[in-house]
Amino acid sequence: MKRFSLKIFPYLICLAAFGAFYIIGKQFEGDIKNLFHGISGSFLGIPILYLIYELSKEFSNKKLNKELFDYAKMKIDQDVLSVVNQLMKLSLPYKEVAFSPEKIQLFLSNSEDDLKQQLEKHEYLGFQVFKSWGITEKNISKVLENPFILDHLENEQTIAIVNLLKIIQSFDVRPKNLDDLYVCTGKDSQGYKVEKGTNINTENAEYPDRYLLLRDVENGRYLVSDFGDFPRYQTEKLLFIYKINPKYVSQFASSIYVFIECINNWLDSSGNEFILNSKMFKSIPANVT
Repeated sequence: MKRFSLKIFPYLICLAAFGAFYIIGKQFEGDIKNLFHGISGSFLGIPILYLIYELSKEFSNKKLNKELFDYAKMKIDQDVLSVVNQLMKLSLPYKEVAFSPEKIQLFLSNSEDDLKQQLEKHEYLGFQVFKSWGITEKNISKVLENPFILDHLENEQTIAIVNLLKIIQSFDVRPKNLDDLYVCTGKDSQGYKVEKGTNINTENAEYPDRYLLLRDVENGRYLVSDFGDFPRYQTEKLLFIYKINPKYVSQFASSIYVFIECINNWLDSSGNEFILNSKMFKSIPANVT
């Protein structure tokens, strides 16, 4: 609405000037009258010609603008989906995490009470809960530094991404300030092992803190089950089982819910869908049945 008001304001000024010069001209006769009416006609004619030009230009570029917006949105959605994936693993055990359109939609429709019940009930592998958000924060920051992408976003869309980045920054700090956020159950995982990324690919210098969670599929074979970046002081905890400290459950559920609200705000402002490699993941807002 604000952008529309800014666009229409110059036309309203021209119409006001047209009316003013026309009325003033009627107070005179002869050449002076013709002069004022000529000026008033200019204030009417030039904006009309410019409006016709803008409308024809917008019509001819409509398909191109749609393609450019979809490309920009696809770049952002890749990082937003990464956030969703990480949040799902913070609130659900691995066996219940499935990164499908249906599961994503279900997760984004969680209420704060739903999240609280999940956090109270489930146990989590250390690999899930001690991940750093640094790489995700860096990727979204790059999006906001890209003038091409920003040029094809509406104000509401840009604000939604800025708010998401702010929450990531605050969220990454908060758990570090709560040493007792997770309580170790004393149990360790079965069928998993952790491998440092550079041990598998020595050329992967871009992610020095990257670790892989490998699941045993028998006969000495392993599949990559998850990956993430961890501070060195956390790596010894990655294969133990943890529960959320009961005194922080409400606070943590509220933090994740704020995250979800930000993601839904982005979706609301950008078409209620994720675009990933030209495939659309439809997302229905939580208040729609």
